[in-house]
Amino acid sequence: MTAAVCDYAPVRRSRQKIKRIFRKQVLFERTPDILEAVGRAKKGRQIVVGFCLETEQLRANATQKLLAKNLDLIVASYYSGPQNPFGRNRLSVLLIDRNLKEERTPQMRKERLAAYLTGWLSKRLAERRGLKF
Repeated sequence: MTAAVCDYAPVRRSRQKIKRIFRKQVLFERTPDILEAVGRAKKGRQIVVGFCLETEQLRANATQKLLAKNLDLIVASYYSGPQNPFGRNRLSVLLIDRNLKEERTPQMRKERLAAYLTGWLSKRLAERRGLKF
């Protein structure tokens, strides 16, 4: 689940541009939680991975999301002024699996991190099928 789906959406939508008006108020409503629905569904041998971006309490918030959404792995990134993952080519993430085993990756290029995660997933899929990797 790598798409950053909005947590909230405007209650009313406008067909045209909303002109700048002093004290304009926009009301929001929660959107369906797609990742939670996937995690709660009968997964069989599927592995469900979630991603989160946190501004505080990275480990605690990521762990709560992992458990609440019944995920197999969560890939957590920290966001603050100096640690902004957007637009950067290198980052470090915290991985937490369903057994609450944690691993902090070193700073690495995003392509290398993608390969690392693919390897992690391949190993877990092989284990679920009783294969040695």
